[in-house]
Amino acid sequence: VAAGDRFDDAVSAEVSRLSIRGAAITFFDAQRMEAPLTRGYGKVSSDPSSAAVTSDTTFMLASVSKPFAASAVAVLVDTGAIASIDDDICDVIPLDYGTKVCRNPNHPTMAVTWRMILTHRSSMKRSLPFARNANGKSISPTYGPSGGYVTSSPAAGNPTCPLEGVVDFYRALLTDDADVETSVGAGVILQGGEELDWYDLAQSNGGMWHPYKPGARNNYSNAAYGYLPALIQFATGTSFAEFSREHLFGPLGMDHTAWFREDLPQGTHEALPVEKDGQGFLDIGHYCFIDYTSGSLRTSAKDLEAWGNAMLDYGAPTLWSTEMGDEIVSCQERKVNNMPVSQKDCKFGYGWILLDNSKKITTTEGWLKQGFKDYDWTDGIWHDGAEVGSQTNILILPKAGVYVAVLTNTDLNSETASQQLTKAIVDAPLPASDPGTPTSAPITTPTPVPNAAPTNCPGKSEFVFSLTTDKFPKETKWVLK
Repeated sequence: VAAGDRFDDAVSAEVSRLSIRGAAITFFDAQRMEAPLTRGYGKVSSDPSSAAVTSDTTFMLASVSKPFAASAVAVLVDTGAIASIDDDICDVIPLDYGTKVCRNPNHPTMAVTWRMILTHRSSMKRSLPFARNANGKSISPTYGPSGGYVTSSPAAGNPTCPLEGVVDFYRALLTDDADVETSVGAGVILQGGEELDWYDLAQSNGGMWHPYKPGARNNYSNAAYGYLPALIQFATGTSFAEFSREHLFGPLGMDHTAWFREDLPQGTHEALPVEKDGQGFLDIGHYCFIDYTSGSLRTSAKDLEAWGNAMLDYGAPTLWSTEMGDEIVSCQERKVNNMPVSQKDCKFGYGWILLDNSKKITTTEGWLKQGFKDYDWTDGIWHDGAEVGSQTNILILPKAGVYVAVLTNTDLNSETASQQLTKAIVDAPLPASDPGTPTSAPITTPTPVPNAAPTNCPGKSEFVFSLTTDKFPKETKWVLK
């Protein structure tokens, strides 16, 4: 970071104010910039001697992972691996598994579709079950070796990452098939002395499904998104991690992006999840969870720069067709009868939260309303995320030529830290001179060029001149008469 860089001064001040230990950002505004600003701030861990964050440092994306999982489904449709997101997910599941793994038991004849999962209308409950250990303490058996969906329910799952075997886990969770085994939470003893049985645990909490019909309501579900790797593996015969690398990350050169830390390049610079602890910070350590597509994608600001650039063109043609690019940013929510919900009530496209100019009035997101009110929100998309030791945010406004992505490794500081930092980034003054960013021409005194005096205005002249300044970064012509 260059000394005296006014953009970095502003962003660094906000990182400090928000008690963020480490952050990486990428920002581009086509109207004001020639190239993105992609930078790092702070430290990768609580250790004062730890390395500084850079644009290549990887962070856990938390729920910003979901649009990337949904993008994999877009590839399925675009390549013909499935006919439509209105396909029944049972269509890709082996017949001998039965329908309990793909149906809401309260409505066993109604299809649960890919669309319903992508738009949080599957009727599957929000989270995988919590439990109580032998001492009666709340635990998260799907997490390991540290972390936990909430701090009050720490991890108690496998001691090593990644927690693989999504297919077997969801079979164990959704069916009472005694022959199905999963290593997730294996050996955990629950209150009462019994060993953890996922189906019994889910049933003790009312099951994994809501009583209403699939498609009837929008109800955010991490658990449903966590099922996607199994479904995509069934549909393609390829592991989800390999499918993502081949069709999403590889084509964009996102070499520091992976669903599992073990798949990152050797020597990758990683930010450690931390929590705000009094006046300092506390390292949480790296962790994982079985529904990983709901929140544990690892990536860097530099890789998100590549994603942002592609999405300004709706992802086409590098990731998918132009037609699919339009679908990504369009309302995908449907009612039980498969009729679209109204535009004002529609929230989700392909995993993204949708924006349009009418939402400038209706949004309750203050950072959006205040920081981006002067931009065109047509076809806009965004998503935020939070996990233990992680807060993230990404916004893409393709019609305005703008994207901002914020990665942080800190929580328990402010629940809206990543959003506040997003606003601070777009409000910050651009660097006067920095490699890779436009350099404003110095303000000079224009040389007037007199035109012939108008015949109807004797004794007066018309002057035309142009100038370029920080306030008017493009050549601006002025006419004085």
